[in-house]
Amino acid sequence: MHRRTILRGAAAGVATALAGCAENSTPGDDPTDSEDGTTEAGDGSDDADGDSGGSDGGDGTPTDADAPALVDAALERRGDCSEPGTAATVAFADDAVTVDGCLEAANGCIYPELASAGYEDDAFVVAVEGVDESDPDEACTQAIEYRAYEATASFEGGVPATVEVRHDGELVTEARPE
Repeated sequence: MHRRTILRGAAAGVATALAGCAENSTPGDDPTDSEDGTTEAGDGSDDADGDSGGSDGGDGTPTDADAPALVDAALERRGDCSEPGTAATVAFADDAVTVDGCLEAANGCIYPELASAGYEDDAFVVAVEGVDESDPDEACTQAIEYRAYEATASFEGGVPATVEVRHDGELVTEARPE
C-alpha cells in the first residue's frame, strides 16, 4: 500500500484534496487515489484558492498554538453499507480520529472520497464526497446505493476538541472526545 504523508511536524498545514476536479476523473487518474481503494486528504481547504474561510492561519492549521496538528488523513472504501442510510460515527484515540461512515450515492457509479480534512471555525472537519467514477459511455445503475468507508486522521499533540463529518457538504455528525 502506498500512503503519502500529508504533513509532518507540528506547524505543517493540511493539503487540498479534490476541489472542483472530481467530476472528470476516472479511477487511478487522481494522484490521491491508491491501488487499495484509499484516498488521502489534501491541505484541508475547501476551495481551490487555498483559503478555507475558517479561523485558521490560511493553511488549514488552527491559529491556537495548543491545538493538535494533523499529520495524516486517509479514507478507505469498505464496500456497501450493511443498512441503508447516511450516517457517521467518530472514535477518538490518543493521537487519532476514526470515522466509520455510510454515504448515500445517487447511482451505482458513485463512491466515497476524502475531499478534505482540516480545521474550519475551531472544529476539525472531515469532508467526504460522492464521486462518479464511471466512464463517459458507461451505464450506471439508477438505484440509490449506500457506500461504507473508514476515514482516519492522525495528529500530533492530542486530538481535536470537536470533529465534524460532512457528506457532500451536509453536516452528518459532530463529536467530541469524552
